[in-house]
Amino acid sequence: MRVLHQVNSLVMGGSNAFLYRLAKYRNEDIFVYGHKDGIIRQWLEDLNIPVYLKEDEDIFNLIERLKIDIIVMHTGSSLPDYAEELKNKFPNLKFITVLHTS
Repeated sequence: MRVLHQVNSLVMGGSNAFLYRLAKYRNEDIFVYGHKDGIIRQWLEDLNIPVYLKEDEDIFNLIERLKIDIIVMHTGSSLPDYAEELKNKFPNLKFITVLHTS
């Protein structure tokens, strides 16, 4: 199973620390897609987790290229503007949304 975790930012925070713990004890192929870079990127790369940034990678091309089975969208309030388009373009892609609140 190939899982792409989408996060808004890779800076230190509760949801990103949660993602790091998930990645550390993973049983599947994990990839991370972030809108903004931060310290968590280095932590994930130290675990050999590939990290991609919005400024460098288009999420649509990334999903096709990596043959992603599941996308987990970590959010604090709303989904990214491209979420509905992803659902329409990849009807067999499984979506999981995780709402992180403080």
